[in-house]
Amino acid sequence: MTMSLPSSLIKRRHWLQRAGWLTAGAAAPGWAQPGKAAPPPNSLVVAQLVDFSGAQQDVSRDFLVGSRAAWQEINARGGIRGRQVMHLALETDGTASSVRAALDEALANPACLVLSGSVGDPLASQVAMLSRHGGLNIAHAAPWLQNASLDLDDKTFPIFAARQEQIAHALNTLSVMGVKVLGAVYASAREHAAW
Repeated sequence: MTMSLPSSLIKRRHWLQRAGWLTAGAAAPGWAQPGKAAPPPNSLVVAQLVDFSGAQQDVSRDFLVGSRAAWQEINARGGIRGRQVMHLALETDGTASSVRAALDEALANPACLVLSGSVGDPLASQVAMLSRHGGLNIAHAAPWLQNASLDLDDKTFPIFAARQEQIAHALNTLSVMGVKVLGAVYASAREHAAW
């Protein structure tokens, strides 16, 4: 069975892909942090914040492996506009202080163009909230955001379906298949209470 994506989602993905290439290739000097020396001409850094706390480590590990593979493939094909991209993985324990420390490290790097693929959901939500409240002056692309009700600013670019959309799609698919009974398993009592 193949799943077709809505044309609006495809258009959005194409737009985000093109925007990412444009941002990384053309806007590098403009996105350098104020007061910092300009990065070397061929240096591009993409920072990824990763939550390795016990509750998030499985999804974070998988997402990080996928991100590394993607950047390696991009670099093997000549990078972005002929420039190699350094993928900077910044591991956290999910606490606000470790997330802030990782953000500070990324923002202190004058070659860092974008935060890409922040993972898991609590970490990505923290970064999105900091961005929305003016705490960040950098794009936040493809975060692992699972909460569709989170208000986002114009610097945060989610490309993944939120939890509510994933559940609606699954229920629709199951109902078409004639499934009449459905069970739900929660990772913890906290998730059960929240959802």
